[in-house]
Amino acid sequence: MKNGKIARMAAFFVPLLVIWIICIDHEVYPFGEQCILDVDMYHQYCPFFTELMEKIKNGGSAFYSWNIGLGADFVSLYAYYLASPLNWFLAICPSDHVIEFMTILIVLKIALSGLTFTHYLLAHFDSGKNGVTAFAAAIFGCAYALSGFMAAYSWNIMWTDCMVLAPLIILGLERLIKEGRPLLYYSMLALSILSNYYISIMICIFLVLWFLIYWLEHRENGIKPWLRFAGYSILAGGTGAILIIPTAIVLGYSSTQGTSFPDAMEWYFNIIPELARHMLMTESYTGTEHWPNIYCGVFVLVFFVLYLLNRSISWKSKVSRVLLLVFFVLSFANNILDFFWHGLRFPTSLPGRQTFLYVFVLLMVAYEAFLHLKKNRIWHLGVAAVCVGGFVMVAYHFSDPGLIGQSVFVVSGIFIGCYLVLMAGYLLGNVKVRKVMLAIGCFAMVAELTLNYDVTGFETVSRYAYVKDLADYSNVLKQADAACKEEEQLFYRTEELERKTKNDAALFGYRSATQFSSLMNINV
Repeated sequence: MKNGKIARMAAFFVPLLVIWIICIDHEVYPFGEQCILDVDMYHQYCPFFTELMEKIKNGGSAFYSWNIGLGADFVSLYAYYLASPLNWFLAICPSDHVIEFMTILIVLKIALSGLTFTHYLLAHFDSGKNGVTAFAAAIFGCAYALSGFMAAYSWNIMWTDCMVLAPLIILGLERLIKEGRPLLYYSMLALSILSNYYISIMICIFLVLWFLIYWLEHRENGIKPWLRFAGYSILAGGTGAILIIPTAIVLGYSSTQGTSFPDAMEWYFNIIPELARHMLMTESYTGTEHWPNIYCGVFVLVFFVLYLLNRSISWKSKVSRVLLLVFFVLSFANNILDFFWHGLRFPTSLPGRQTFLYVFVLLMVAYEAFLHLKKNRIWHLGVAAVCVGGFVMVAYHFSDPGLIGQSVFVVSGIFIGCYLVLMAGYLLGNVKVRKVMLAIGCFAMVAELTLNYDVTGFETVSRYAYVKDLADYSNVLKQADAACKEEEQLFYRTEELERKTKNDAALFGYRSATQFSSLMNINV
């Protein structure tokens, strides 16, 4: 138990430290003049967070906003962008530090992701008693927290709640099947749906697949797990219906209402260039060409081969997990599967939004390979070297240099070579040598994850340029309000010619005719 607690603490504090070091390196306020308001965080989330903060602190309708798009429903906007329970801490946030509040939330959710995934590994494999396996679980937890998905989408602050909760939901599902205990499954799934129903759709699809796999491995429990799974899944969905139903009604008036099933099957890209995105320092992709952000450490490539070769791991377990990973890989490249994963619609950008679940399975497989590493033969490392080295060379040949540069493959190859040498030392050495190899290996893995996140995560903009006019806007709006009161004009709207963001009305607190959000009424 003590080892497990230390491992969970490490899984939380190591990513936390890594991200703060990266913030210092990127000169993020208060370590410099930059902030991480990337993409929609700049134009949508900071204004919407500001609007929510004003409602929490100063009152106002929880159902309606006068400041957005000629007046707009606030429930659906809250359900999609703002429903994380952590957002209610805006009540104690200074009005001029919403950006820093969001930055702290991002860092905190990254650290919590490491904690929950490590907790899952320790519980699933019952590996918390041994200090080595417990601390290794923490390193794999760091890989989940600092994966390519998080590097690409951490600014999508409302999605990351689901990434934190997913390991707990899946652990709850396993307890429901094995032990008939539904509380963890129901409570975490309901919280996920309430926090962000959209990413929860992908979690629910994965839960169906994982239920089938895990139940087949525990068929002795009979039909009862099926009834519990159906019943508590419906109950969790019903709990979330308080936000889902009004949001569904609003979506019927939005620009997403015209999405239709694809006419023909299409393959976006070759599988080899897709898998090449496992390489270290592969640039995060958020465009329209569907490339997934699947990086979670190049060490997983070596562990995956060793997993396949290890005879102490059940072949039935291998088949189910490999098929699940193959299904994910195909889903990233196939338009019909992509359509289903994204809630019966195509994402206009930010592709592969279910990638964190692929990373979850791959890291779980890699950790199981680590647990059985002593059962591998030295020649298995030779096979792994040939397979992974060959893959790197083939991927380099087929990949688009505009997406993945030569340096990516060189640096990845260096780290892969280091891992192979360390594993060889571990398999051939005595107890003391093994401890040294493990210590160096853990350090190398954290160093790799840190390097990748520093290169591919956290795009920044000038904080000063974003906030410098806040006082001026406040002054002008007070003058306008005073003038209208003198003229007994009780209601008026305000617009500006050169907006800073696409939702300035929410950011500065005035009643506008403009709006930019995924839920916007298309008639407006």
